[in-house]
Amino acid sequence: AIIAQYLTGQAADAVLDIIFGKVNPSGKLAETWPIKLEDTPSFENFTHDNNSSHYKETLFVGYRYYDTFDRFCAYPFGHGLSYTSFAFDNESIKINEKIGQISIKLTVKNTGNMDGAEVIQVYFGKPESAVIRPNKELKAFKKLFLKRGESKSIELTIPIKSLAFYNTAIKDWVVEGGEYFVFIGNSSKNIISRKSITISGEKFLLPAYIPLKKPVLNDEEFSLILGRSLNAKSVKRTRPYDINSTINDLSATFIGRILRKKLISFYKGNFQKEMLINEEAIQSLMEIPLRMLAMLSNGILTKEGALAIVDIANRKYFGGIKKLLKSNKKEK
Repeated sequence: AIIAQYLTGQAADAVLDIIFGKVNPSGKLAETWPIKLEDTPSFENFTHDNNSSHYKETLFVGYRYYDTFDRFCAYPFGHGLSYTSFAFDNESIKINEKIGQISIKLTVKNTGNMDGAEVIQVYFGKPESAVIRPNKELKAFKKLFLKRGESKSIELTIPIKSLAFYNTAIKDWVVEGGEYFVFIGNSSKNIISRKSITISGEKFLLPAYIPLKKPVLNDEEFSLILGRSLNAKSVKRTRPYDINSTINDLSATFIGRILRKKLISFYKGNFQKEMLINEEAIQSLMEIPLRMLAMLSNGILTKEGALAIVDIANRKYFGGIKKLLKSNKKEK
């Protein structure tokens, strides 16, 4: 089994109680765990461009992506194991469009041999839509504690307005009429019940451009949403450098190459045993701005020393060396 503790602080005893069965774990994942990094829809957007980050996966973030495009994942959104089991039954849905509310009732029973809690999750989806939508989106959830063999009836209410989408044509939120699916389960992938409802909706004009329903848009498609051309990719930083320049930016200069070499040598010599220092880790160091390097170096590189490196890289040798000597005196 895997125990995801997150920020436990001083709660070590609570973890021991879970391991030895004194307490039933009832946590749920608030994110999707992919099988590998390359499976995430944003992977290509955050690895090759040093000038900007474009959210070309649009609405398809997290479980909305994995569920809509039927992608496998290690652990789905809302997932969590338990020492007991639960059953859902007697689901009913009532729609009151006058007060703008959807009411969902169901019975939950603890069918196992241990007391515990379950999180009931309600997702909505629209099978036919004039705009792009994920297959389903979480709209309500409720955590319910039950003793072994106990059952309870619960009610969840969802405002109809929560089904709205933002219409860029009229710059307002509108509810699209038609058929919706209501999914009830205990994770985004483990749906126990699916029911169909109909909402009257509102009249509206469609936006001029509606993107394709695909995992990641290309540059041309994304620029149509933005209403402008995308920023130039992988801009090569040149002089004048500044405190926000990275080690990679400065590598075109002799002082930058010296700094790069010393930084790699320092990290390999001091942290090899404590952490995994591989090419990816080294590359991430090279993308740190000088100001952050100064903040995180625990005094090894002062802010004045970083400014001295910037001056030397910008061929202001006299001022840079003066600052460097001054910085070294402060360190001593």
